[in-house]
Amino acid sequence: MPPLCFMISLVALGWMWSRRGTQLMMAGEVQSRTVTIAASDAGYLVELASPLRDMMSVTANETVIAIIDSSDAAMQSRELSARREQLLAEIELKKREFRDRQIALEIEQARQRERRREYQLTVQRDQRDREDQRSGLRSVIDRLSGQRRDLVIEAARAKTELASIGGEVKLLRQNRDRLAQQKAMRLISSHRLDTAESELSNQQTIHSRTATLLEQVEAQIAEVDASLQVARQRLREVLDVQTAESAPSKDSDLESSIQTPTDTVTHFTESIVITPLERELAVHDAQLQRLAARIDRMRLVSPVDGSVATIQRVPGTYVQAGDAIADLASRDDLWIRAYASPAQAEQLRPGQIVQLRTRSPGEAWEINATIETIGDQMTDPPARATGDLFAPPRGVPVRIGLPQNSQLRPGQLLDVVIHDRQ
Repeated sequence: MPPLCFMISLVALGWMWSRRGTQLMMAGEVQSRTVTIAASDAGYLVELASPLRDMMSVTANETVIAIIDSSDAAMQSRELSARREQLLAEIELKKREFRDRQIALEIEQARQRERRREYQLTVQRDQRDREDQRSGLRSVIDRLSGQRRDLVIEAARAKTELASIGGEVKLLRQNRDRLAQQKAMRLISSHRLDTAESELSNQQTIHSRTATLLEQVEAQIAEVDASLQVARQRLREVLDVQTAESAPSKDSDLESSIQTPTDTVTHFTESIVITPLERELAVHDAQLQRLAARIDRMRLVSPVDGSVATIQRVPGTYVQAGDAIADLASRDDLWIRAYASPAQAEQLRPGQIVQLRTRSPGEAWEINATIETIGDQMTDPPARATGDLFAPPRGVPVRIGLPQNSQLRPGQLLDVVIHDRQ
């Protein structure tokens, strides 16, 4: 058996030596983007989720990682919530009081409007009555003026007749006296004197009746003048009342009293009572929102799918805002980090296709990957790669992109096979 094993080893070494001219080999390690879970607020770390209890444990996106004590914020939130409920009750009470008072004012306004309507009806009725009085008085004045005009005309005619009859009576008296002298001288008969006496008596009677008629007409004119004076005085009084009513009256005062109370109560209730309470309520709502956001931030969740890389804090530790609690290796952004010797680096270029081979026992598969970047200077490989057969003591870092859904895990070691460009 030992010779057979020796021969097999020689064949394997020869095969590997023969392939040196066609492919290169590097060691690669799966790398990932590190996400640090940091405290968002100061407090005691009261709990670590189960994924953080073991290194390299798998954690999913939105999984709770750690919880910071939020009792102070919760107490403040309860106090603010209690005050908020109290403010809501006060605002509702004030609004209810305002509605009740507004209803009472609306009832009072309805009563005032009814009084105003009754007052307007009374004013309109009085105006109609005064208009009827004016029309009646003017009719009386017109009628009395017509009567006076007729009486004045009749009095003038009676005066004219009285003057004419007085002249005739004077002539008849002169004629009688002349006839009486002639009779005394026995120049005429008694019959002519009697006739003259009779005519004189008749004219004197007519003169007396005409004088009496003139006195009656003048008396009637005086009565009509007195009635006209009374009617005109009454008409002036009615016109004075109408002029006084045309000035601003209590009608406008009633209108202003109807409009003012509700406006005053609304302004007082909203600006003096309700508005400050609503402003305080808005402040409490903003504080509650900030406290809710703060309490929510105290539940630290994983922003990515990945695994636990390091645990930097343990429960019971007091942390400040920004203190790192754990580091997660994201599985959303994986790549291969390999180190090439200077000779190997000469054969590499960005975009070159390489093969990745697993080193896990019991697994045998290969996948293709693409070189993304090649470093500009040589660096020391990590300590875990120093014992690797293909790891150079110092090498050029090479970043190799992985296809999606590669099912590789951060920290996993792979062989990177690069075919010779020759």
